[in-house]
Amino acid sequence: MDNSTENSTENSRNIKLSIDSRFKDVSLLGYAIRGICSYLSLDETATYHIELSVIEVVNNVIKHSYDSEPGHRVDIEIVIEPDKITFNISDNGKSMDCRRLDDLPIKMATRDVYAEGGWGLFIISSLMDEMNYETVNDLNRFTISKKLQRL
Repeated sequence: MDNSTENSTENSRNIKLSIDSRFKDVSLLGYAIRGICSYLSLDETATYHIELSVIEVVNNVIKHSYDSEPGHRVDIEIVIEPDKITFNISDNGKSMDCRRLDDLPIKMATRDVYAEGGWGLFIISSLMDEMNYETVNDLNRFTISKKLQRL
């Protein structure tokens, strides 16, 4: 077994949260994220960037995957490692066209990101260090990570 993977797992902590696909429940997630960031001694700017990005992903899941319909589950797994925090946001709704992420650098360079209302992906990619989306066995997973720079 790769020792670095084993050590990384030993040094990471996981938190799992689930909310219903109701926009009014998203604010609860924001409170949880701010609490976690405070516990990690992150500055206000990093906390704001993380909260805004996670909330944007979850709002997009509710709006686009579930057509703003309540009664569906959105899962948020938070993985805290010594040098970064990762959010895996999962749902079983309609999947996103992965080409939207692949085309994002081109759209950002040409300012075409604004034409299709792609502000959310643009904001997330600007504020977070890593961003990935995949669908496996009907499970959509949007992953975003931020390197930790503590106070």
